Amino acid sequence: MTSFASTLGHTQPIALLLTLLMLAVLLPSATVQAATGYDLEARYDVDLHLDWDTRRISVKTEIDLRNTSGDTIDRLELNTVAAKLGGLRDLRVKVDGTRIVARMTGQTIKVPLGKSLPPGGSAEVWVSYRARLLTRSAGRGYLFAKLDGVAQIYRFIPWLSRRIPFGSGNHGEPFVTPTSPRVVVTLSADRKFVWASSGHRVAKIDAKTSRFVATDVRDFNVAASPGWKTARTTSHDGRTTIVAYTRKHDARRLVALAKEELARYQRITGVPYPYATYGIAETGGGPAMESPALIWIPAARPAYDHPYLVSHETAHQWWYSTVG
Repeated sequence: MTSFASTLGHTQPIALLLTLLMLAVLLPSATVQAATGYDLEARYDVDLHLDWDTRRISVKTEIDLRNTSGDTIDRLELNTVAAKLGGLRDLRVKVDGTRIVARMTGQTIKVPLGKSLPPGGSAEVWVSYRARLLTRSAGRGYLFAKLDGVAQIYRFIPWLSRRIPFGSGNHGEPFVTPTSPRVVVTLSADRKFVWASSGHRVAKIDAKTSRFVATDVRDFNVAASPGWKTARTTSHDGRTTIVAYTRKHDARRLVALAKEELARYQRITGVPYPYATYGIAETGGGPAMESPALIWIPAARPAYDHPYLVSHETAHQWWYSTVG
């Protein structure tokens, strides 16, 4: 989504770009990781349920933490846009089975651990909440909304982070999220949906419930619609399944564009695309948006914009994602 990716070209010195971008990612976090518990290894196991008519969602998250910061920590800061956009309620938090009183500030849930966690120590954090999707795309509303027959659910997992002002502008993302080695998400609803997510489906539990897994991602986002049709292809190197989820757009053209852009950025960077799937979801409103292994292309954007949009959002698979 951010504008600088569109300025990348074949003439840019790639090694310099990689160095600068890595510094931009790493240096700011170094000043906060011990104080907030930012530099932890966190694995997420999440259940999300969506009620289509009421737009209500419920989320239950288990976070398996290991303190890799090198310092003792006593608190966490978890970010979710549900706290800012979704009217988050019924927040419940436990640490190692003990109920904890957590506080919300903007998009941040402040979680005292109730103990000091030494280097190498581990803890299990359980967070549950309820929220409601918006019906508007203005500002950043499109990140957490039901628009024109599509549920757009971004940053719904309370993800290890640090406190950052949310803001309302559409350029740049107010998120700092360290990479998780494994995220398991079970998605269910009150009716049959086609789900697009940052993971690959590992189980269809029943007609309304599926389980997805992602590895080495710094976020996990989803979109869903009862009206999508799909088209798919395989990347040039044969390692990635590319799927487009659309109602109005030409799904076959989108997967063809994505196939060429994945190959192009692999050549430019020398860094292979790391995920087993790459999804392109047609959304109901807001701008185009990136996620690990998933991009959103709005239904309102005309077909002549698609080559640029697919290229731009695919670039984000490396800058911020894989490079970061």
